[in-house]
Amino acid sequence: MPLLTLQDLARVRAFCEHVGSYDADGPPILDQVVEPMRELLGTEKTVAYVLGQRGESGFRVEQLRYAGAVNPRTFVVLDAWLADKTVGWTGFNPGRPEPAQRNVVLTLAEVDRLSGLRSEESPMLREVYPAAGIDQRDQLRILLCDGASLLAWVAAFQPTPFNARQKSLLKRIAPALRKRLLLESKLANAGTIHAALGVAMEALGAATFLMSEAGHPLEANTAGKAALRRDEATTRRALHDAVRDGKSADFSVTRVKSRGSRDAFLLVRQGGGGPLEARAAQAEARWGLTRRQGQILALVVEGRSNRAIAALLGVGERTVEAHLTAIYERAQVEGRSQLVARLWGL
Repeated sequence: MPLLTLQDLARVRAFCEHVGSYDADGPPILDQVVEPMRELLGTEKTVAYVLGQRGESGFRVEQLRYAGAVNPRTFVVLDAWLADKTVGWTGFNPGRPEPAQRNVVLTLAEVDRLSGLRSEESPMLREVYPAAGIDQRDQLRILLCDGASLLAWVAAFQPTPFNARQKSLLKRIAPALRKRLLLESKLANAGTIHAALGVAMEALGAATFLMSEAGHPLEANTAGKAALRRDEATTRRALHDAVRDGKSADFSVTRVKSRGSRDAFLLVRQGGGGPLEARAAQAEARWGLTRRQGQILALVVEGRSNRAIAALLGVGERTVEAHLTAIYERAQVEGRSQLVARLWGL
């Protein structure tokens, strides 16, 4: 008789298919699987948590999910308890799990043998498990890891010893769960990296664009977006040509390589107005300037005279003066010097 029945295998397949189906707007996978995992294993309780570093002084609980009767204050209790803990409080090193324990399904007795720490001597089992209502239970757990990094601690608890069938079931669903946790971790990091990229591009001040290999803007800072608003066709053409040629008199061009995805290009306008140009672009949107007024404000920031602005835009000086008057009213200033000071004050 096989260890797992056809029904067991069908339930494992359904579980893995659910875990492998990613919904960007859905909850984290641990929210979705602790109860189905408890039902699949036919066990009393299932618990999963994700840890994060709390400086050098200890750990914090980033996620804690459970199914079955577990004290709802467990998150608070565990998080407070971990605040000043580093290592030695459980049967593995949470900062860098031992190789023999990574992605391996273990019973409590097997954890004891590997760690050399008897369960009754574990500070966590003595102090936290009773508060959670999972003491005096056998444990079946796996440390889902990405290399030496712990993605999540996942365990099941019951008053009787776990059997080979339950161990085999957890072993079969573990790869899909690990793959999903790794995906969520990478997506979270990507969000942080994207936010950091935005901050860095704004700090450059000059109009800055992240371009695809095909020459399409993927991202732009405030000054870059303002340049597109003022003259989209000309700006897009200049960006496309810079990516195609790999060089430009108007932009510095830097190739950005990323493993697993196509190359991109970072383009920064040469001779840009720096922080003041970025503030002018912000002011254009904040003050509700027209496209023409935005063009004139950008040229004022570059230090152009009314005559030079008129020549560049192909309009009369009186038209430039009329637009400047409207800009001064929007900015609540009385002249160029006050306008520049107002921009610095944004």
